[in-house]
Amino acid sequence: MSDPRTGEVSSLSATQDELPEPPRDLIVDSDLQAGGLPHPHTLHGYEQVLPGLANRIAATAERLAEHQMDMDRRKAETIDHAVREEAAAVARGQNRAFGVAGLGLLIGGILVLADHDWAGAVIGSMPLVGILVAFLKGGAKQVAQLPEPHVTDSPPQSPRE
Repeated sequence: MSDPRTGEVSSLSATQDELPEPPRDLIVDSDLQAGGLPHPHTLHGYEQVLPGLANRIAATAERLAEHQMDMDRRKAETIDHAVREEAAAVARGQNRAFGVAGLGLLIGGILVLADHDWAGAVIGSMPLVGILVAFLKGGAKQVAQLPEPHVTDSPPQSPRE
C-alpha cells in the first residue's frame, strides 16, 4: 500500500503477535421489527413528539389490513367464479359432443338397417373417431400445460408478513 502524500510504499505483512487482539467482551444488541406497525419503542417516541400520532398510525395500519383482506377476498371470489365458469363450459361441450356422437351412431345404425352398410359404417364410426381424436389431443394438451418441476437446493423460506 502506498501513502499518497509521500509516495512511500509500506509493507502490510505482520505477524500474528503484532496484530491487536479482538475484544472479548463484545455485546451485540439487535432488534428486528417486521409488519405494519413500527416497533413499540418507536411508536412511543412518535407519541412523545406528536400526541395522538400513535393512534393515527395504528388506525392506518388497521385500514390497510382491512383493505388487503377485502382485496384477497375479491381475488378469491373472482378465481372461484372463473373456475366454475370454465367447468360449466367444459360440461356444456361434453354434453353437446355426446349428443352429436349419439346422433351419428343412431343415423349410422339406421343406415345399416336400411341395407346401406358402407354409409352406415362410415357415418356411425365418424363420431367415435372424433371422440378418440379429441381425447388424444386433450390429453396431450393437458400434459403440455403441466408446470415444470422446480428443484432448488435452498430450504423453503417462510412467507413474509
